Amino acid sequence: KKQITKEREVPYDRVFCVIDRDRHADFGDAINLIKGYRSRQTQLEAIVSHPCFEYWLLLHFEYTTMVFGASGDSPCDDLIANVRTHQKQE
Repeated sequence: KKQITKEREVPYDRVFCVIDRDRHADFGDAINLIKGYRSRQTQLEAIVSHPCFEYWLLLHFEYTTMVFGASGDSPCDDLIANVRTHQKQE
């Protein structure tokens, strides 16, 4: 909520909130907060990322059809490790 209030001071037409749809208990609350936001100057939009945001980062480095499934605390643990490998190479 504090960030949304701060955003009012920034003159953007649109602001996008990218949210992972993993196992977050407060996911619905976050979406409702974004949908309920009203401003004359700025449109706030939620973008839900499946399976996780890191997947889109990986696609900037390589094409993949690999399935990233649950292998720990996050369904994207393997994917996050893959993205980190690319970061180290740069």
